[in-house]
Amino acid sequence: MALRGKKKKMIAALRKSMGIVTTACTNVKMSRVCHYTWVREDEEYAKEVNAIAEETIDFAESQLHKLISAKDKTSVIFFLKTKAKSRGYIEYEPSNPVNILNLNAPLTEIEKDDLLQELGGLPKPVKEVKVLEANDGNNSSQENKG
Repeated sequence: MALRGKKKKMIAALRKSMGIVTTACTNVKMSRVCHYTWVREDEEYAKEVNAIAEETIDFAESQLHKLISAKDKTSVIFFLKTKAKSRGYIEYEPSNPVNILNLNAPLTEIEKDDLLQELGGLPKPVKEVKVLEANDGNNSSQENKG
């Protein structure tokens, strides 16, 4: 059964707005609540809405491909990070990111260990050296009374 009346107009408005519900509802002069009620209760309407969402994704992908063809570096990187993960184009998050918001926060034991490991371990302790004062025969602590 084909959609009729306001549902048909809403589908046309959704297609024109590339699936933006608020824009389509404004153009058809109906509420978003009504649209989402139709999505829940009318299987045919919901299928049309989902098809529009897929068409919008297809359109966005075609635009991305145009940018890649134009050698846009950001688009190439984005494509590889999202579509070529199986080939190793994956960004890794650090397992223990540094808290850059509070640089005065004390380091955790894990952060201390990581920092020490990066620095090559603890420095070797310096041996305590006793400095002896040279004695030229005069004892400076004694007063010469004579």
